[in-house]
Amino acid sequence: RRVILWSWHDSELEPDTAEHTLVTGIKTLTWATGTKLLAGLTSSYVFVDIETSLITDIVGPGSIGGAPGQDGGRFGGVSVSTINYMGLGGAAPKPLATHLGEGQLLLAKDINTLFIDIEGQSLGRRQIPWAIAPEAIGYSYPYLLALQATRGTLEVRNPETLTLLQTISLPNASQLHISQPNISLAHAGKGFLVVSERCVWRMGALEYDSQIDALVDCGRLDEAISLLGMLEDALLKDKEGRLREIKMLKAQNLFDLRRYRESLDLFTEVSAPPERVIRLFPPIIAGQLSAQATPINDDENGENPQGHDVKSVPGRESTNLAKSQSRENEGPQDAMVSHTSTEESQASTPDGLHTNVSRQTNGGVLLGTYISDTSDSLS
Repeated sequence: RRVILWSWHDSELEPDTAEHTLVTGIKTLTWATGTKLLAGLTSSYVFVDIETSLITDIVGPGSIGGAPGQDGGRFGGVSVSTINYMGLGGAAPKPLATHLGEGQLLLAKDINTLFIDIEGQSLGRRQIPWAIAPEAIGYSYPYLLALQATRGTLEVRNPETLTLLQTISLPNASQLHISQPNISLAHAGKGFLVVSERCVWRMGALEYDSQIDALVDCGRLDEAISLLGMLEDALLKDKEGRLREIKMLKAQNLFDLRRYRESLDLFTEVSAPPERVIRLFPPIIAGQLSAQATPINDDENGENPQGHDVKSVPGRESTNLAKSQSRENEGPQDAMVSHTSTEESQASTPDGLHTNVSRQTNGGVLLGTYISDTSDSLS
């Protein structure tokens, strides 16, 4: 129940300590800011200000915390992990927390989640649709990570849209370690570690431009726009130009779906070239600039007795969003995650040494090019 603080200055430990006593047992501690600690307790979360000793309770849905009798979880306040075949009374879920970008934090307990600011106020965002409670959560710029130990998988999500972008198979993984990017962008997105009883996987992001390409190729333009908005300009070759082009592609797809007002508003927002917009209209409006189909005249009167009004013209630049959306669950064929593991896949050489055997696994829903990992056997 006690939080004890030591100070470390000039490679020496100061003899003075500070101590704070909380109401119940402390399960987890997370730095929210340089002067605030987020403590996950048995039944709730609290903020501890190490300068003023002020302790602030955090109110949230379900098992996150709140006043008695005000549980608001997705299962009527009943924790999934506390249910067993004998009834209620299983192990209490572990209170998890991670620091996100721009002064946000994510609290997770069982399948309930809560986004808050550094003052402890709810941001009013929807909960993450986890089917089972994660073993650990973390933030590796710019993605939200969740380790599902029971499934042996690592989930990679967009922290803004909460969309599941990738699922990576990591058998028997039990721990997630991410360096805290509290100093500068140079410490963000530099990789993290996933640990099992016999392996350590080192995970690292590929080029951000290739990640954007993968999203666009799969037709997930909204995710590409969201990712571009989260990334710093210095991390991309031409952030402004790429964002403008992808928004124009989205506007073309909206036009194809006959959502004309939304399409034209988006074209206007990015100041699209007039000819690119005009060519979307039929020949009766756009004339020779039109990229739409031309009429088929099968008889002398110019009528088409078969009832076909148009024929397709090759070279049209727009893509079909409806088709792209149907491919959302299909990852690019070349989007693979390379796992070099020494856990069970070592081959003996004639001289008795061991060589690593590489294996390729599918990168998941989309962002197969995001993470690659190498693992080293633990001695």
